[in-house]
Amino acid sequence: MSVSRRDCLIAAGLASTAGVAGCARVSTVVRRNINRKHLAPPSHPVTPDVRLLNRAGFGPTTQDLTDLAEDGHDKWVSKRLSDEIPEDPLLLAVLGSIDVEAMDGMEMRDFPLEAMLTQLQQVAILRARYGRNQVKERLVDFWTNHFNIYGRKGLAAYRKPRDEHEVIRKHALGYFPEMLMASAKSPAMLGYLDNRLSDKDHPNENYAREIMELHSLGVRSGYTQQDIKEVARCFTGWTVEDRFMHRRGEFRYESKWHDMGEKVVLGHKIRPGDHFVDRAEATGLHGLFAREGSTDESLVGLNEGEEVVRILGEHERTAHFIATKLCRYFLHDRADEWITRTTQTYLDTKGHIPSMLQPMLTSAALQESAPKIKRPFDFLVSSLRVTETQTDGGRELVNALRDMGEPLYQWPMPDGYPDRTQSWASGLLPRWNFAIRLAQGGFRDAGVDYQSLGGDPIRTAGMILRRPILVNDPYIAALRDLPPNFAIAAMLASPEFQWR
Repeated sequence: MSVSRRDCLIAAGLASTAGVAGCARVSTVVRRNINRKHLAPPSHPVTPDVRLLNRAGFGPTTQDLTDLAEDGHDKWVSKRLSDEIPEDPLLLAVLGSIDVEAMDGMEMRDFPLEAMLTQLQQVAILRARYGRNQVKERLVDFWTNHFNIYGRKGLAAYRKPRDEHEVIRKHALGYFPEMLMASAKSPAMLGYLDNRLSDKDHPNENYAREIMELHSLGVRSGYTQQDIKEVARCFTGWTVEDRFMHRRGEFRYESKWHDMGEKVVLGHKIRPGDHFVDRAEATGLHGLFAREGSTDESLVGLNEGEEVVRILGEHERTAHFIATKLCRYFLHDRADEWITRTTQTYLDTKGHIPSMLQPMLTSAALQESAPKIKRPFDFLVSSLRVTETQTDGGRELVNALRDMGEPLYQWPMPDGYPDRTQSWASGLLPRWNFAIRLAQGGFRDAGVDYQSLGGDPIRTAGMILRRPILVNDPYIAALRDLPPNFAIAAMLASPEFQWR
């Protein structure tokens, strides 16, 4: 259900369950507060527990608040950064019934593209809604955008399920250089950024540019166009298996495609036959390199590409770039002191992600930092969680996510969906439509637990916003004496709920 005129949205959406006068009252308060120029951060104080669950996860459920009260912030965060939280067996069983989780993506090439993209998004919604380790789920969202892959290009949607498991989920709570290496060998990434066709006669610069600009060093970080050309030469021959009688869709190094000449990357000479094993050992990340120090000509290009990843993974500019993105994502756009501190932690721990995040997520800075607007995926999942909605994450929710402007895995540029407030502040009407439809029980694949939200609208509003509704709240006049689903719609559509 959607409407075209902002002024009659609430009245149209709720007319089936209440009188015109009641609808007008809800419409007035929500319309007054939802207007873009009034989309200000909430004025009511957010409790420390709710702030942590909104920033480090996708919003509080009753169970989350109970767990946090029992453990305290430090222990709660530490357990999740250590990945000690076992996954819900029921969630795993449901995921196992979805083709993209149960089958290899490349075995599904006869599936329609739209079906692949729908299932990928269904899995993401289910994991974020029901995942017990909310810190990991939040980081999966972060790293998926950092290593963005456009699912509508070529076979990317069919390669993405493996990338999601072997690059993103496997390394989300590990070491960043290892994730960078896994991404460099990801068939989904090699296909998306055209490296699968790069050879010594026609080195493709797309991946070489993005691994430096978006994945590691950051824009304007000192590398030159010549560095891009040299990195592209190092990655010649890194491709995707497509030969007959071979396992298609795997990473493959084709030695005869590799440029065997000497290269210089960021001042480092890379020469065929050089032993890189000592440098690899110096990082302390054993196993990061597949074939350390080999002088076998058939593996020279593999070693050279790995050496480039090592150089980038331990570079100071990479430490600063990753620290900046993490601080802006979890704290705020202005977090200079924390960026400096987190950069040093990256360098001291060789890019250990939990070590960077533990002090940040348990800090006063997280509690005191200005609110951040929710992207549509965040808004949708937090709405499901706070209303204790049971869902299979199906097509109707996927379509709602599209209507709100964030169809997952479909951002065409390699930088991932933006995280700035100004990028999302004008897309409020589809969120309003979603809130009304969810409150009315209008999704066949998502049922709100009305009983758990209380029997009266004021208590319902408090359960959704996770704070007491005070007598001077602007919502009081609109909500009094109305059914609880009015409160659900109004609170999910309210400016206050758009922030985390």
